[in-house]
Amino acid sequence: MVTLQNCLQVLECQQSQQGPLEELHKEHDTGQVHDLETKMKWTTWLSKMYCVMMCSNACLQLETLKHKEKPWVQPHQWEKCSATWWRMQQTQYKQHQNLHKIKVAEVE
Repeated sequence: MVTLQNCLQVLECQQSQQGPLEELHKEHDTGQVHDLETKMKWTTWLSKMYCVMMCSNACLQLETLKHKEKPWVQPHQWEKCSATWWRMQQTQYKQHQNLHKIKVAEVE
């Protein structure tokens, strides 16, 4: 399940890798740059998995993450709705059976 904490961990990981990458580019150390870029691809993949857009503005990023967390609450609400729907269907089925019994009794 996607939580705000998971998304924040991905965010922190991505931000922590951004600074050393710029320093390595200045030093022209291609081996370490390549390793760090592969790690960054992995965190990018994780952020895509969590469907989170990475923003430069931290406040906007937190708001986006909170917004993303809300839909995971909905399945619980859907279970309540489906339980209510199922009870209504059973009630209608019982009513239909009772009406059918009454019609059969009238014909006889």
